[in-house]
Amino acid sequence: MLRPWKNLCQEFSPEHLRSVLRLAAPNFGPTHECYDVLIRDDAFSEVLQIGRIELPDARTVVVVAVRVEGDLTVRSSKAKQYDMAKRILRHTHSDAGIFAFHDDAGRFRFSLVTVTYHGTKQEYSKFRRYTFFVDPDMYNKTFLQQMERADFSDLPNLLDAFCFQSR
Repeated sequence: MLRPWKNLCQEFSPEHLRSVLRLAAPNFGPTHECYDVLIRDDAFSEVLQIGRIELPDARTVVVVAVRVEGDLTVRSSKAKQYDMAKRILRHTHSDAGIFAFHDDAGRFRFSLVTVTYHGTKQEYSKFRRYTFFVDPDMYNKTFLQQMERADFSDLPNLLDAFCFQSR
């Protein structure tokens, strides 16, 4: 399962990500929903839901590709991207989201944001904790290791795939 992830690192596109997740996630269903109405500044130019992962505990993970204006770097616009992710989760009423913020050069930030509920209050996971920055000009070793063994069948396993810092 490593080859599709390597190919994604070299040639990112929302369609390519959709194809990889069809192979990697047993409960992935492709969709095509445009959420450009959620764009509130010029940092983003396209917001596209490419699929959903239905988990056995009645939780839904939305999968969204967001085109970033300008060059994406390790440090660029994390706060704006996190705010966009939360906006999308509220809009789609999803329990979690996998977000691919990408630029025209093929770089992307692959992030997982989850929602926990405390009564009527929603709490979002920390954006920096569950994220990978992927650049086609780099080795992307940690990302590839984690995605090769990722289990997309439930939320704890998904969190484990994105929580590489604890190893």
